[in-house]
Amino acid sequence: MQKLLRRLQAKSNYSREKVFSYQEVIRSDQETFVIDLLTSHDDKKLQQTCDFLSAVFGPEMDDPEKILNEWIFDQNIAYHAISNGNGKVIAAANSSYMPLENDEGILAVWYVAVDPEFRGRRLANELYQSIYQFALDRAEDQGSNVKAIVGEASHQEIQTIEQVLRREEIARKRVYYQSTTGMKEVPYVSPPLRWDCETGAPLEEAQAHHLMIKLVDGKEQMPAQELLQIIKAIYRDSYFPRENDFRGKEAYDKVSVVVDEYLKTIEDALADAVDGEVFLR
Repeated sequence: MQKLLRRLQAKSNYSREKVFSYQEVIRSDQETFVIDLLTSHDDKKLQQTCDFLSAVFGPEMDDPEKILNEWIFDQNIAYHAISNGNGKVIAAANSSYMPLENDEGILAVWYVAVDPEFRGRRLANELYQSIYQFALDRAEDQGSNVKAIVGEASHQEIQTIEQVLRREEIARKRVYYQSTTGMKEVPYVSPPLRWDCETGAPLEEAQAHHLMIKLVDGKEQMPAQELLQIIKAIYRDSYFPRENDFRGKEAYDKVSVVVDEYLKTIEDALADAVDGEVFLR
């Protein structure tokens, strides 16, 4: 993980100066920006960040109310924002650190976006520097090691996303397995995030996404069971329902069964993996 961070730093056009524990000033020869790890210290900037990410990602974006009133206080969830000299948020990212078994954890990078007016300044790389440092800090606090960097990519944007993610300093790839009928991509699904709190009916469709992974040790393959541990951590952290989100246990149980079925579909597919291995390609 440190090696990936150093690669980003080596390719950066900016110098960094820490102002507070949650804030750095980044400077190039032409421009100066501020990058924040948002907590409750700046509600105005956090609201700007929610509005900015919602405008970019639309219905796929998390519920802003939960971000503002709940998730922002979770130390394993990070919202980073870059603002210009006028205090306007012009780039932002959301990531989270998730514990696994055996004193390991994964960094999930959910959303990264840069205002079109400010593209070409490599600000996404600056966000990634802060995201990687956040993961290293959380791993140190928890006495764990970062095993992998993960994320989801939509089918519609996969070519554009892969161009960014295949850079040496990011290097996340899609996941495949050799089945008895040929090489197949792992059939990863993002379950709905929104459910009817009374009936347990989904308020949006599940999304068949591409799972993108970088193993921090540099390996290009792993046991399918280790991949399932990673996917279960993602599901547990991001998709399994919380009972207090529903008006009754019946609705909660109904949603739990549905999400479990999505996970079982992936497990059943990986049971067909030759030699029990998956590959990053």
